[in-house]
Amino acid sequence: MINIIEATKIMRKYCPETKLEIKDGCDGLYLTESDVILIGRDWHLGGLLHEITHAILYKEDGRTGHDGVFADRFTRLVGEVFCEHKGA
Repeated sequence: MINIIEATKIMRKYCPETKLEIKDGCDGLYLTESDVILIGRDWHLGGLLHEITHAILYKEDGRTGHDGVFADRFTRLVGEVFCEHKGA
């Protein structure tokens, strides 16, 4: 289950202008046209970071989808967030 306080903190740090909407369910989606991340309450922090990565790459250079650039950026973001979260 997503921790709304943590999700909000992470959004402010990595994607402050993007709106976050938390709904029922367990999935996520980044809407490029409206700059909104939709996630389900029963989702997890990793899923939120996945959608944040989509938002960052779309804003930087219009990238969508999953490719090597996405994988590298997502891995880096996960490392930053989870290492920071654990105090490492």
